[in-house]
Amino acid sequence: MGITFQLEASTGIVCEQWQGPITIQEIEAHWKARLAAPSVAGTGRTLADIRGARFQFRKEDLWRLITAVLEPGLKERSLRMAILVDAQVQFSMARQFQTFFGELGECALFTEEPAAREWLQRPPGPGKAAQPTSRS
Repeated sequence: MGITFQLEASTGIVCEQWQGPITIQEIEAHWKARLAAPSVAGTGRTLADIRGARFQFRKEDLWRLITAVLEPGLKERSLRMAILVDAQVQFSMARQFQTFFGELGECALFTEEPAAREWLQRPPGPGKAAQPTSRS
């Protein structure tokens, strides 16, 4: 349970798995560990599977954490993130993240893993603007 991540060597994609109840404290610990991990430091592509997650925090907490941890942690690095969702509550929270994240990198939402992987393999779009939401 919780949040795990590993670098998929064959694709260069960092795969995150979110399972069970997820608190804002768990996300903070995960993001700090992820930003500090040498194995994924230069990787700009992430596939976050949140289909098994149950969120235990408010969107205001998410915004605070993005500005306090991700924004300074990413600095000049660009990040493309594909988020896999399957429930309305996950979609809603992921959409909030996508909106907040828009200035830091590209983020798109998917219900199908092959579509998410294909998007991550494409060259990045211009700038760091969030991509339109995709629901397969």
